[in-house]
Amino acid sequence: MSYDYVFAIAQTLKGLSVSKKGAVSTNPSGIDGSNSFRPDLLILMHISYFFNISRTNKVVSSDSAFNLYLQGGEHQISTLDRYVAPFH
Repeated sequence: MSYDYVFAIAQTLKGLSVSKKGAVSTNPSGIDGSNSFRPDLLILMHISYFFNISRTNKVVSSDSAFNLYLQGGEHQISTLDRYVAPFH
């Protein structure tokens, strides 16, 4: 994912909505709000810049960001509630 496109991808994910009939739109006003929903998404990333853009632009809720890391030979998971520096 190019750094040039990170913000555009984040905004596309933020605006993604699906009508009850199955129509998909990246423009929230493109589908009747009473008949649409925002789909649940699982976004896996290794780019800290994309994570930070997603958090500050509310693409993901503040309680739904996690970090997977290796500690003592076992994988651990923890919540992320702050800006992530490159190579964190």
